[in-house]
Amino acid sequence: MIAFVILAAGRGSRMGRVGDVLPKCLAPLQEKAVLSHIIGNGAGNRIIIVTGYKSELVEQYVRAAYPFLDVEFVRAIDWDQPSGGPGSSLLAARKAVGDNPMLFTSCDTLWTPVRRIDWSTSWVAVAPTPIGTAPDRWCRVIVNDDDRVVGFLDKTVNHADEQLAYTGLGFIRRNDLQCFWTGLEDGRSAGELQVTPGLERVADHAGIHAELIQWTDVGDEGAYRQAVEEFSGYDWVKTGQVTYVMPDVDRVVKFAEDPVIIERRVERAKQLTPMVPEVERYGPHLMAYDYVRGKTAYDDIVENGVSTTHGMLTWWREHVYSSAVQVEPRHRYASERFYVEKTNDRITMLRPDLRQRALDAVARVDMLQLAKDIVPGVFHGDFNYGNVIAAKTGGFVGIDWREDFAGHIEFGDLRYDLGKMLAGTVIHWGHAQVGDFSVWTAGPFHYDAILRFAYTLGFDRHDLAIIGALSLINSAPLHASPLDEIAVTRACRWLERI
Repeated sequence: MIAFVILAAGRGSRMGRVGDVLPKCLAPLQEKAVLSHIIGNGAGNRIIIVTGYKSELVEQYVRAAYPFLDVEFVRAIDWDQPSGGPGSSLLAARKAVGDNPMLFTSCDTLWTPVRRIDWSTSWVAVAPTPIGTAPDRWCRVIVNDDDRVVGFLDKTVNHADEQLAYTGLGFIRRNDLQCFWTGLEDGRSAGELQVTPGLERVADHAGIHAELIQWTDVGDEGAYRQAVEEFSGYDWVKTGQVTYVMPDVDRVVKFAEDPVIIERRVERAKQLTPMVPEVERYGPHLMAYDYVRGKTAYDDIVENGVSTTHGMLTWWREHVYSSAVQVEPRHRYASERFYVEKTNDRITMLRPDLRQRALDAVARVDMLQLAKDIVPGVFHGDFNYGNVIAAKTGGFVGIDWREDFAGHIEFGDLRYDLGKMLAGTVIHWGHAQVGDFSVWTAGPFHYDAILRFAYTLGFDRHDLAIIGALSLINSAPLHASPLDEIAVTRACRWLERI
């Protein structure tokens, strides 16, 4: 069996805001971690992951996402030292590889073969150097007419006409392993150890050929942003929180930089049973649950129209509205913190021009009276069409529930759920996830259906609309441009109409 070694020790210091809180291999791309894309490419092999930076988080992620995967973790003890580097990480995996042929890759390389791969000899994967980048940024590969590798140009300006880049992916057959390891050992110096000394040794002694691949590099912020645009259409990452959705392995994993968020979401999942999936916690920053087969309420509306909205509301009344309790002073105090203090805090996070518009709009609202009229109960907390699944087995399942209400996990404002649902008609979050920010033409029909339902329960419809608009303002600073501006603009117009 082939040993598939994934080099995931890097810090991700060039990854921008994502790299501030996550190791590079856990950067989200198309709702999956980059590491998951790579694991999927190595299916069927014995997987070995070399960790370093935030090694426990990487291991916990893999356990959460793949609870039944046979994987071995190896820690690169010198990953943060000048003598570290990908070559050093590979040497750390030497014992785990044993005498098995080895496929290895960096954790920022996504690939698709261009042709059927020749596994009879050792090879390195190459691709054209990315357009718009200097050739000397890459380790380039010199290849003869028979696809045989005859040399490497490791980030040098020499031979600028050589346009094939080494992609970080390679394969060493069993008979070449000893030669490869010796080359790495001999290549150690005071600086970072690359993989090329081992590849050069194999090329000189046994020969190594080049395999052309389609390559997506995600090794720095610029390349990662390009990949996000190509794969997803919009950067959906919230500061300090990521959701990984993996229907191919029936798992959803949620990360939060703040461990209190995970702790409270796990506790609230128990309160919301059976409305939400059963949750497992993996370390302080991760939780996971089984993927719910079905489609979001947004997608269900395409087939069933406003009937989906009616069904969601009936389900919400049964599981959430039924938990309503009498108002106490502590409820009103928490509500004031949630609406007044939180809104002010979020507005200060906006860029100056958006901040002033939001301040002017919110100044028209009697925020203290709004908070005073709380309807306490066990709310979902992020109740919109994208967070409700019309399950294949029938009925609805809630996902992505809020962790607390102004620090309280035992209650929230039931009006907030309906306000969030209204906000989901003003911004179609399902479309926004793929970069489509156009107005949802069917939104007003669902908006009216929600308000008619609210009237039957005695809710003040203006309060619900105000809460919906405030939720857009509060969410705006958590999103990248242009969604932040769109959320503030539509919220302000909404408050003007009210």
